[in-house]
Formats: sequence, C-alpha cells, structure tokens
Amino acid sequence: MRIKNHGDSMPKILYLDQSFLSRAFKGDKIFVDVTNHIKKLISMKLLVVPFSSVHEEETSQWQRSNDLGFFIQAMSGGNRFKTAYEIEHEQILRSFAKFIGNSTVQNQLKSINILEYNDNYLFGSAQFLDEIKMTRILKDGIVQKMIIASAGWRGSITSSAQDLQQEYRFSAYLYRDEYLKHLSNPLDSSIKAMVIVKMLLLMDDGIPDKQKIQKCIEYFMSVSFQETPYHWIKARMLVALKKLIRNGAYPKPERAEEALSGFYHDVTTHSHICSLC
Repeated sequence: MRIKNHGDSMPKILYLDQSFLSRAFKGDKIFVDVTNHIKKLISMKLLVVPFSSVHEEETSQWQRSNDLGFFIQAMSGGNRFKTAYEIEHEQILRSFAKFIGNSTVQNQLKSINILEYNDNYLFGSAQFLDEIKMTRILKDGIVQKMIIASAGWRGSITSSAQDLQQEYRFSAYLYRDEYLKHLSNPLDSSIKAMVIVKMLLLMDDGIPDKQKIQKCIEYFMSVSFQETPYHWIKARMLVALKKLIRNGAYPKPERAEEALSGFYHDVTTHSHICSLC
C-alpha cells in the first residue's frame, strides 16, 4: 500500500495490492475498517485508489472473480492505471528515443501519464478479457520454467553481478524472439513484438531496415535498456530470488511452486507500479 502525490491538481494516489483488497472483500474486520476510512477520503476527492491490469490478472484466478472484480472497480471509482504493458512500452520507447537522439519523440514521452483519471465517482461492472486468460496461461508457463531453473540455481556459483547481466540478456532475447515470431506470422503478434515495431518507426525513413534492426539490437544490449525502471527493478528482484534459492530456500517442489507463483505477481506489481513512484 503506497501513497503518491501526482501533481497539485489531483488527489493523492493510493495503490492497494491484491492481498489488501481480497481480505477486505472477504470481510476481515481490520481491513474493512481501513477500507471504510479510505472510502470517506475518496468521496471527499482527497484520494484515488486506481485499479490496474495486475488486479485484473490476479482476480481472474478467483472462483468469484466477477464479484471481487466489481468490488475492486467500485473502490477505484472508475480510475485505473495504464496497463502494465503500456507502461513498459512507454518506458522503453522514451529510453530508445534518447538512445538514438530523437529529441522530438523524447520530449513527447518525457512525462508519462500513468493514470486514467476520472473526476466522478463511478461504479462499473467487472469485465475480464481473453487477454487476461492468456496472461494467466503465460504466467503458469513462466512459473514452471522458474521451478525447473531453480534446480540449477542451487548449484550455481555465479556472482550477483553476473546474474544481473544474465537477467538483462534474457529480457532482451525475449523481445527479439517475439519480434521474429511477428515476422513469420504478423497476424499472431504478441504485445512484446509490438515494442520493436514501434521502435523501428521512431527512426528516419531513409535509414535502411537492416541498420534499424542493428540499432535496436545495440539498444537492447546497452545500459540504456537496463536502466528502464521496469527492467531495472525486475532484474534485481529475480537476482534476489536466485540468491535465496542458492542459499537453500524452497527445497520442496510443491512449496517452490506456491512461492514462485506469488513471487511472479510481486515482480509484476513492483516492476510496473513501483517504477513510477
């Protein structure tokens, strides 16, 4: 739970994580009492409590997902953060524009508006799109890969600095691989592939396509990419996890699956939301 000032013309922004919201929804007295105080501040327009794509993804795993989703949207008053992928894209495009010296685009993206702010207090019905289901499928795959990889982490002797560079390379390769899939089948492109598509559009039309691709490769291998807030936070959280496992955490597979599933959401939340604080 974190409060952020977002300019003089707007109320303060309070981010409530899924743990808080789900316990308030279940009727936990302490959390219900705090929620009632928050609602009073919202009604006075002193506070906004936006919902995010992270809330949607986590809520979709509940049996009563629509009920919990409605509860979260009601708390938000119709205000929401931009989706996680929009924030990630804008951070990369702003960084890449600076990398290639495109001052026009850099100035346009200088201040990222993270919140879709609604001055009225609205209630809406919860709707969960197919993309959320797809994200859940991908998340399950990532968790399984993390469980498999954790066996190798236990015997690893790499330093934290080496682990950090490995995480950056993995993220860079992921963008590359998704873009290659896009080239082979443009009708089935992922959101990550669209990052490189947009990056190519930031460069002058007169530059040959091969040089544009090379410039994108140089960027993903650069410190500029590593310093984007989302990837800076994400890489360090994963390195910290690797260190915990190397020191003996989660030795049992069933415990590892439970812990890593929750950790995936923590990485998603902190990398996207906290990178804006």
